Amino acid sequence: LSCPTNKRQQDILDRILSGGDANTWSSSVIRQIRDEIKTFILAGHETSASMLTWALYELTQNEEITKEVMGEADKVFGKGATAETALPASEKLGALALTQSCLKETLRKYSVVPIVTRETVKDIGLEGGKYRIPKGTRMMILIQGVHHNADIWPSPLEFNPQRFQEAMPKPFTFLPFIDGPRNCLGQHLALLETKIVLATLVQRFRFEAVGGEGGREAGRKHPSMVPVIPADPGLMVLVR
Repeated sequence: LSCPTNKRQQDILDRILSGGDANTWSSSVIRQIRDEIKTFILAGHETSASMLTWALYELTQNEEITKEVMGEADKVFGKGATAETALPASEKLGALALTQSCLKETLRKYSVVPIVTRETVKDIGLEGGKYRIPKGTRMMILIQGVHHNADIWPSPLEFNPQRFQEAMPKPFTFLPFIDGPRNCLGQHLALLETKIVLATLVQRFRFEAVGGEGGREAGRKHPSMVPVIPADPGLMVLVR
């Protein structure tokens, strides 16, 4: 089931195919491979790209926060760092606390995946049995509704990374990676790689959002796409 690799490096598809058994090749195996690749690309990378897009947009609207993120990057990677020289500093990534808080606040404000679907495995009673949800009910969980609840997050439409500097959010109030036994397995990798990327991008370039006064039009969400992306292309001017 493996692809010839004598002329190129193996990619994720090669890795998945190499784990197969030629004697069990079937339509169900093909569907599983397809779903694994879709999960890797869409859940593992499209969501991270969306998070970085919105984080960079918010930094164009918040000059002081941007300066602090740049300061963290200089402290960890050193000025003029390259990808090769930055990687050995991975033990210092705990110093990118504000950078990570910017990403978490981005996930809260924009809810990159705003809704998830779950199916109940047993009957559930809510409010002391006042409401009953039967076993087998398919439910849509509005993550964005939780993230924009002013009782949980004061001034929910304000971008304020300080929320995640002060205290850990209460359980089931911050759900970009879901919560409980079916939470996202890739959440730690996602935050690790995106905070490295965000810090190094901000260190090397000044970003200016295009669209409307101060680029504010670039902050409009697309009404239907998931992961959530800008309504318009989200153009940026980059200055080295």
